Amino acid sequence: MNLGILSYTFMVIVIMAFSNIAESRAEALPSKPSLCKLVPHIPLCRG
Repeated sequence: MNLGILSYTFMVIVIMAFSNIAESRAEALPSKPSLCKLVPHIPLCRG
């Protein structure tokens, strides 16, 4: 299996889980812009 696809899928899962945590407790967690600086290729940052 392609390692790039595997790592991308894993990253998306991590980001989605992180987003759920951030929504459930809106504390001093990284905002969307800083998250997009870390991981610019996720669909969340394209719009």
